[in-house]
Amino acid sequence: MTFSIRLNYLDAQVFVTTKPPIPSATAHSDSGLRLVASQTLDVQVSFLRQLNLYLAQEKISIPQFLLLYHLARCESVTMSAIARHLHQSTASVTGLVDRLEQIGFLKRQHSEKDRRKILVTLTRKGRGVLDKIRSEIIDNLQQILERLDPSDQRACLDMHRKVPSIDPHS
Repeated sequence: MTFSIRLNYLDAQVFVTTKPPIPSATAHSDSGLRLVASQTLDVQVSFLRQLNLYLAQEKISIPQFLLLYHLARCESVTMSAIARHLHQSTASVTGLVDRLEQIGFLKRQHSEKDRRKILVTLTRKGRGVLDKIRSEIIDNLQQILERLDPSDQRACLDMHRKVPSIDPHS
C-alpha cells in the first residue's frame, strides 16, 4: 500500500509518499509502530528538504538556523553550551558563529561575570530573519493542518505534546 499527498509547503509543492517499510528477517510485533515511525521520517525529510530551500534564499544553512533558533530561546549562550546543544565540536560552532556574526545575525561579547567566557547573542537583524522564517513555516504548516478534520488536528496536537518529553534512550 502506498499513500501520497500533495502539500503546499514553503511556496513549493511537497509530495509525501509513504510506503510500508521493507520487511526485515526479524519482523517484530511492533510492525505497526515501525510503519508509523517510517512514515513520520518520510514527512520529516520532506519538510527538511523544503526548509533547506527556504533557508537557501536567506543564505542560511540548517545548522545555522538551529543555532539562531536556540539563541532566540536562550538569549545569550557560551560557545561550549552551543556546541553541546547542537552536538557539534567547538571548532564547528566557531565556524557557524563566525559566518552569522559576519552577516550581522549575532554578536559575541565577554561575560560580565567571567571575562574569560564569550557569550553569543542574537542581534535585532538575526531575530528579524528568524521571525520571518518561523512565520513562513508556521503559516504553511497551518495550511497543511487545516486540511485535517478537527479530531485529527487534536490527535496531532496530543502527539506533539507527548513526543518531545519522551527520551528514546531511557
